[in-house]
Amino acid sequence: MAAARSTIAGVGRDKAAAVVTDGGTLAAHASLVAREYGIPAVVGTGDATTRLSPGQLVTVDGAAGPIS
Repeated sequence: MAAARSTIAGVGRDKAAAVVTDGGTLAAHASLVAREYGIPAVVGTGDATTRLSPGQLVTVDGAAGPIS
């Protein structure tokens, strides 16, 4: 899931395999939810929503940060 804001309310565990946001920090809602769900997250990218397309398959490395 890619989002401009760091709030991902309403997204169920079965709907997202990773979280990528334009804004936010490690303490943001999206980061906390990703940690709870056990999925990778990269937050504060600045422009992920303009660079990623809906339905695009990407690899998210939540530990190192790259999205490919």
